[in-house]
Amino acid sequence: MKKILFIFLLLGAKMYCQKYTVPELHKVTIDNVDKNRMDAALDYNTKALKFFQEENNKEGIISAYTNIGNLLSTMNMHEESLYYLDKVKDELGNDKDPIMNTRLYYEYGRNYSTLGLFKQSNENLDKALKFAKNIKESKRKTFYTYYSYSWKWNNFDMMNEVDSVYSMQKKSARIMQSSLAYTRIAERFMREKKHLDSAEIYLNKAIALTAHENDERATVYLYFGDLYLEKNDYNKALEYYSRALIIYERFKRKINIATVYEKISNAYKGLHDIEKTNEYLEKHKLVNDSIKTSEKKSINIILQNLLKEKEKEEKEKRRNLYIMIIGIITASFFAIYYIIKLYKRTQQKKDIIIQEKLKETESLRKKIGISFDEVMTLAKSRDPFFLTRFKEAYPDFFDSLMEANSNLSQGDVRLCAYLRLDLTSKEIAIFDNITLRSVDTKKYRLKKKLNLSTEEDLAKWIADL
Repeated sequence: MKKILFIFLLLGAKMYCQKYTVPELHKVTIDNVDKNRMDAALDYNTKALKFFQEENNKEGIISAYTNIGNLLSTMNMHEESLYYLDKVKDELGNDKDPIMNTRLYYEYGRNYSTLGLFKQSNENLDKALKFAKNIKESKRKTFYTYYSYSWKWNNFDMMNEVDSVYSMQKKSARIMQSSLAYTRIAERFMREKKHLDSAEIYLNKAIALTAHENDERATVYLYFGDLYLEKNDYNKALEYYSRALIIYERFKRKINIATVYEKISNAYKGLHDIEKTNEYLEKHKLVNDSIKTSEKKSINIILQNLLKEKEKEEKEKRRNLYIMIIGIITASFFAIYYIIKLYKRTQQKKDIIIQEKLKETESLRKKIGISFDEVMTLAKSRDPFFLTRFKEAYPDFFDSLMEANSNLSQGDVRLCAYLRLDLTSKEIAIFDNITLRSVDTKKYRLKKKLNLSTEEDLAKWIADL
């Protein structure tokens, strides 16, 4: 399975011609893994990392960190693996590069799944799948998508979420066929203790897809051992377990080694070999205890990181809230300032207009005062220019009167002028040298010409005109 797990390292390569280049980094890493030289792969990536750091090559730094995290995870050194993956996350910052982010969250998913944190694993694999959608090259996208679904398949299987297991199985099958998929199908048949012949068929399909004695083939050997153990063929089971153990020991896969020790112990138990049963049971216990100690440290780190992430999110939420509040307060301040300024400016304009109107009114009042006295004098003296001067002094009134009735006689207009000057019937009688009855008669006739009702006050109508 090792080669499969590291193919994506090469897929993520980008050209960068230096003493150490990113493509060369991935190629050498894969070559060393294929030859079971895990220490050499780590050493090469460590040296390359130092070179990339000196060159300030971000892509190289992230690639080396991710490779180291992958290698350490494969060797069940999850505490150290997570440390380097966190370094990748820090280096990426807000960089949304699809390949780099896909690799990062894929590796987080692998670590969490191996540690039994299946829910957290799925969350990270979902992030990997999301970034994988933006990978332009079809081959890269296919690889990352398939193996993310494959790990989710395993997680749902461990959580006994059957519907999700079948969903992941279908999604994986639509992308490609692999030994891993066939092995898992066979394992399910064996777990349910039915269709063992079908399980064997799928295991044969799986082994046909593995070209080398790698981690993937070791897994197939392991399940062949389980198949023969189920059939009570203990010697055949031991043969396959031994093959798997040799490969797992090459790759320093502690979890798998512990599993094989336990299965070998069960096979010897079936053969009634108590000494061997206890020997491998003790080996299983020693390796398993070592794994649990390491896992405990790793899980503590994960929990701390999760708490830090949560605290970071809360801090970011508070920061955004403060920014929003400050923004609202600032906007409100400027709005109030603008409104007050606009109000003051409007009031100033109003004050100026009022002052101008007052001046005009005063000027008009004075003018009207002079005109009124002059017109009254002309009225008293029965001057023939009385109406002419009245029209000049009260042009608006005269225009309104003509609009009401343009057919009024000179006598009617003269009577209206008297009423506009607020003269009483007695004063009008004196000015025109007529009786009060004649004045009333003239008013009555004028009301009819102006179409006023008997209830309407002529003097008031004239004043409002």
